[in-house]
Amino acid sequence: MVYRKTKIEGWFELQRTVCPICGKTGGCMIHKDGNKIACIRERSDIQFGKNSCQSWLHHLKDGVKVNVSDKVATTKSRKKFPVHLLHGFFSKLVNDSTTLLTTPHIHHLNGERQLSDNTIAKRQYRSFPQQPWVTAKNVLGKFEERLSDQNLTVGIPGFYMNNYGWTINGQSGILIPYRNEYNFITGFQIRVDEVKNFVETDQINYPNLKAYVKQQPNHVQIQVNGQKYWEGVLELGKRKTIADENGEILGTVKLAKGQRYYWLSSPNKKYGTVAGDPVPIHVAIPSKQLEEWNKTLEADLKNPDTDSYTTLRKAKSVWITEGALKADIAIDHIVEAFADTIDEVGDTMIAAPGINSWRSLLPMLKNMGVKRVNLAFDMDAIENEHVNQYFHDMVKELKSQGYEVYVAAWSLKNGKGIDDILLNGYTPQLRKL
Repeated sequence: MVYRKTKIEGWFELQRTVCPICGKTGGCMIHKDGNKIACIRERSDIQFGKNSCQSWLHHLKDGVKVNVSDKVATTKSRKKFPVHLLHGFFSKLVNDSTTLLTTPHIHHLNGERQLSDNTIAKRQYRSFPQQPWVTAKNVLGKFEERLSDQNLTVGIPGFYMNNYGWTINGQSGILIPYRNEYNFITGFQIRVDEVKNFVETDQINYPNLKAYVKQQPNHVQIQVNGQKYWEGVLELGKRKTIADENGEILGTVKLAKGQRYYWLSSPNKKYGTVAGDPVPIHVAIPSKQLEEWNKTLEADLKNPDTDSYTTLRKAKSVWITEGALKADIAIDHIVEAFADTIDEVGDTMIAAPGINSWRSLLPMLKNMGVKRVNLAFDMDAIENEHVNQYFHDMVKELKSQGYEVYVAAWSLKNGKGIDDILLNGYTPQLRKL
């Protein structure tokens, strides 16, 4: 079984193992005692993790054995530096010559994303470095020795120390900066170049069953009791039932598509730091305004007498979606598509870490002085029953706190996300809820 250590003592995220409650992978957690599941999709009478990512507590009737001693790293992760210090390190990262965009990444942003070279430069997209240990040394500089103090409790997401020194955890892809409402860079997502498929198994009910992708994208080997049971090509998304010669079910496996986006993070590594707690939330403004926003922040940071920052983005109306790159693209087109009513609909877009983490947006909305929100999540996602429930919870809470709530709607045939439809020349319809 695959676990990931979480910040909640005694709880481990189920990875590549289907949750026994919802039957999905990712996000749900199991307690070390093996008798409780915190599910992010199926509800119960007991809510768990209300303040950030919602989940619900379920009890397993018979319980399962959870052996994490040889599965999960015991290294304690550090918390993040305060945001203004984190911004300093991340600014050095985007300004370092080792993270300049590669030609394939420029072609992707120019072509599929239809971004100009000028916009790309202002947004400060970068490529994950080919030699991350070199980049780490450049970014840390004189702080390298201080960060190696084992008593230090704070660090930089993605950075960690291996046997050779400091380096950065990640893989080849585009680094997408996340900016908060003060324009501080608080984190990055990596849009990886290669999406690696994986095999879902039901190891909670069938602990003797294991499976892995032997060769990407779909050549799989299945093992039962440590012995090879089957090997061959699996169809993506199709569940395969495994049975013995007597017809007894040994479990099920499914080849699933891997993630395209990962947080720049280094949990459970030596001096490593998590991306979350809290997870970054991105504030996207039109690229034409971004240059001035950057200059204002630079002036604040150079003034030693500054106790507060003048860069707070105040906005009466905002758009909310998921994903920083999507938000960056969409907001530039929104100011054109809604030119006649932009003061009313707003020229600021907030990228949530995920619709199930919508509560993490509330402090930012209050700080920015928001009165109206336009919800612009992917149309296909909203049709999912679990996502739809989160959506309704979010709308209910926003309205109870006095916000005007609108939903941006469009035909799925015109594009999946708000960025897609705008790039395709369509304008979403705003409906008040």
